[in-house]
Amino acid sequence: MRVLAYIAAFGLVIFVGFHLITDGYPSFLRQTHSQLAAQILTLGTLMLTCAATFWAVRRLP
Repeated sequence: MRVLAYIAAFGLVIFVGFHLITDGYPSFLRQTHSQLAAQILTLGTLMLTCAATFWAVRRLP
């Protein structure tokens, strides 16, 4: 059961990463007017998503 949860979490991270790159980065770029800030925000958001997702999977019984 835990293996399926890890597979789903990995798929979720890829899905969120795709949407961050296609939708999030341009939005961050419009708001900050800085490529570096937009890249940092995009990577930071993706790292937070990865950490939260895999932390939640680890908490499964």
